[in-house]
This record gives sequence, structure tokens and C-alpha cells, in this order.
Amino acid sequence: EAPCRARPVAIRMRALARDGRHAEALRVFDGFRRTLGDELGLEPSPELRALESEILRHDRPPAPRIGLPGNALVGREVELAHVVHRLGHGRLVTLTGPGGVGKTRLARHAVARAAERYADGLWLCELADVDADDAVAPAVASTLQVERDARHTDAERIVEFLRSRRALVVLDNCEHVLDGAREIRTASLARAPDVALLATRRP
Repeated sequence: EAPCRARPVAIRMRALARDGRHAEALRVFDGFRRTLGDELGLEPSPELRALESEILRHDRPPAPRIGLPGNALVGREVELAHVVHRLGHGRLVTLTGPGGVGKTRLARHAVARAAERYADGLWLCELADVDADDAVAPAVASTLQVERDARHTDAERIVEFLRSRRALVVLDNCEHVLDGAREIRTASLARAPDVALLATRRP
């Protein structure tokens, strides 16, 4: 109804960019710029041009953090220190134990304690509700909010996203999708040298 109004265009561009669809967001800007020029002989506002530049740079948001659970971790200082130590000396750590023993809570506290090592972010990928191995990569890609690209697989996009980052990714509750989690683990460890993985699973 109002093709020359900038605000709806900015809202749409931000929504697309936050969904990882940067190329589409830029096409929206380009179409608006042509419409504005043809109809009114004007250029987009400085604010909209700044948004275009931001999307072009793929400006990163602040590095994500994994929040602590609301309750304290009591009586598990030895286990917590051990996990933190292992994270400092290896790139893959797996916590195993029966359901309900507190693996996820221990992982969250360990990640919080080691957070300063990972300047580019911490991600918790919850896989309990993922029902198939081939759904693991899409679930992880969604958590990381990687840009969509039909030319590459989800695993390839994940690795490309992580390749230049110093980050920690938690694969939580992955016992029922081990093959799918293994694909992400193998590719990330091989091609993203500054990324560590912390997995939790039942025996």
C-alpha cells in the first residue's frame, strides 16, 4: 500500500538478516532503492543505507552465552573442576551417565566457568527432541543461526560458520542420534581448529 515507506522495508530487512537470509535482505533494499528512484527520484535514507552496510558486513551480534541453571551445583566441585580441566586440554569432551543424573547441569556450569576461553561464543544445541540422525545438522544450524545456502549441506554451512571462530558448542542429549552428532563432531574437529565440543549422552 505504501511502497515508498522506509520503515516496513527496514523491518523486513532486519527480519531476513536475523533469519540468516542476508542475500534476500539485500535484494529487498535494492528493490526499494529502484522503486524510490523511479517514483520520487530519491535515494534511501541514511538509516536504511546504514542497515544495508551492516547486513553487507554480516555484523556479528555479541558472542552468545549459555545461561546457568537457576539452582546451584552443590557437592560436585570435583567433577566440575575435572570437566573444566579436560576442556582446557582437549577439543572434545563427553559426559556420560543415566538420565536424570545432572549431565546437562554439570555441562552448563562447566561452560560458564570456562567461558572466557571462547571469545566468539558458546552455543547449547539441545538434541533431546531431534528424532533422526539427518535432523541433527539442521537443528545445530538453526541454533547457530548460520546463513542458509542451497549450494551447501547443513554440515558444510556449520563448519564454514565455525571455521574462523574460537567457540564452544554443546551437543546435549545426543545418545539417540549418535551418527548425526558424529558427522558434526568429525567435520568441526577437522576443519574448525579453534572450536571445542562438549557432548552429553546416556551410556
